[in-house]
This record gives sequence, structure tokens and C-alpha cells, in this order.
Amino acid sequence: MEARDSFVWEFGLRQCRVELPCAALRTMLRLAKRKLPREHGGTLGGQYSDNRRNAKITKVLGARNRRQAGRSWFTRPSDVEDKSLSKLHRKTKGRTHYLGEWHSHPGGPSFPSPVDLSTLQKLARSPDVAADTPILIIIGGDLRDSPDIACFVVDGDRCERGKLQARSNEPSEGDKAGKKCCCSGTLARLFHR
Repeated sequence: MEARDSFVWEFGLRQCRVELPCAALRTMLRLAKRKLPREHGGTLGGQYSDNRRNAKITKVLGARNRRQAGRSWFTRPSDVEDKSLSKLHRKTKGRTHYLGEWHSHPGGPSFPSPVDLSTLQKLARSPDVAADTPILIIIGGDLRDSPDIACFVVDGDRCERGKLQARSNEPSEGDKAGKKCCCSGTLARLFHR
């Protein structure tokens, strides 16, 4: 999997990698900012490599949770109620799978709460969920000016924060034409922490 214009985290727990294209991150930030000062989140869809050691997030779905959120909590409807994930799976002819969850912690740390961990552990054990090691991405801090993003995987009762590895700094054709990289500016500061 290529890391061009993507954030890549590596995990020792399962010896795996998660790739988040900047376009997907921009979608998360846009959705989360709309709900400020409340939390918001949703589902992550994408593909696994053949050996299931690499996951690439290709689709970010926002929860359809009218008013079911507060400054430090939100409720995502089940997939049975929402049906967005099953529609996406059908639309992509089975190429896009459930990878995990994402949500914001406006003004807070990008670290999972006990409720976040419990929810992810239940998902990992559920026979109805296709991911036995679900991914959790949390966007915390100041979502407008300096978001802090972290990626976690859960394996049984253990949760591991991924180590941010790299983002390609090679200019793409769009960059050469004078367009900024989608990870420039505020998001690029994540690599200097």
C-alpha cells in the first residue's frame, strides 16, 4: 500500500499498518466541525491487503444521529438502523469492508475513553462484525486550528496506539501545478510533534 498523501500508523500488537488518505481525514474534520461543540463520528470503510496486515481507509461515513450527542459523548445508530455500511458494501461489489470507527473529542485528548474502549472491545468480539481488530481514529484538540489525530487498534482486551510513520512529501502532479498537498498547513504539524 502506498503512503502518498496519507498518514500511516504502524502497530506492534498485530504487526499491522493503517493508512488514512488525507482526503478521508479532511472528510472527518469537515463532518466533525459541523457538529461543534458536540462530538461526532461514524464508520470507517476500506480494504485489507491480501495478508490482512495492512488496512487502507477509503470511505468515511458520518453517523446519522440527530441530536444524540453532547460535548463529550455521542451515539451512533446501529448498522441495522442506518444501513449506510451495507449500502456501501453492495455499491462497491464487496470491495469496501467495515474497518472500524472514528470520532471527535473537541477540545479534548485524542485518547479513547473507557466507553470508547469498551465499545471497540465489544465490536472485536461480535460475530456480526467483520473486523476482529477494529480501528479507532480519534480527532481531538482544537478541530479548527490544530487537530490532534491518533489511531488505535484493539485486539481482545488490549488497545494499542499506532506509531505515526510517514507521509510522502514527494510532490504529486497536482502539487507541481501549484496546488497544495492535502496534508499541508495545519495537518502537516502532526508530523512535527
